[in-house]
Amino acid sequence: MRDYLAGNGDEVAQSFLENQWLQYHLGQKSFVGWAVDHSAALQMLLPLRNWARADFPDTFLLNLRRLQNTHADGYEPEIQVVDFTGAPPDPNDPEDQKLFALYGNFAVAPERLEYLKQLLALSRTGTNILITEFPAYPGFYAYFGGEQVHAAYLAAINEFITAQGGTFIPPVNPDLIPLNGRSDDHHLNEIGAELYSSLLGQQFDQLCQQQSICLERK
Repeated sequence: MRDYLAGNGDEVAQSFLENQWLQYHLGQKSFVGWAVDHSAALQMLLPLRNWARADFPDTFLLNLRRLQNTHADGYEPEIQVVDFTGAPPDPNDPEDQKLFALYGNFAVAPERLEYLKQLLALSRTGTNILITEFPAYPGFYAYFGGEQVHAAYLAAINEFITAQGGTFIPPVNPDLIPLNGRSDDHHLNEIGAELYSSLLGQQFDQLCQQQSICLERK
């Protein structure tokens, strides 16, 4: 889940859950799901079902690339390594101006805090709720008003999470992620993702030792 907004991703999740092949693998009786799972002919034909659409060649190649790129556990890494320079946003650049307009006058939406509160309520059942912030490149926060606005947000969200019984893990130092580990100022590629996973794991380990929280090692 990438957002606290209630209902975010529900439509996509429901489309996956309704898939008969998935239902078959979840133990439900489904002739279609069984046939797709056991028929090599169906597996070959299904990707070609939209052959008449004008965008079929591009869509087919995109899905083929994503299939080959996706790990067995469902993780699809960002394999693109771009020449991200780390240059700060330019208020005079028309493309950057759009983002300044989009992110300016930032405020936390009350409905998102309410949904976050519902998630944090799980802590009352013995579930450890750990929330952190992705280490975006520092220049990204210029769109919102600068590091002062970012620091105020972190303080406010930390206070809210702690008051609801959750644990806020401060974002790692973004300078620990090299530029070649970023695909832009707010996305990591597979190089940065592997490094960030290690750094986040170290934070979890420190938290375990400080608070005696036992986390399952995987």
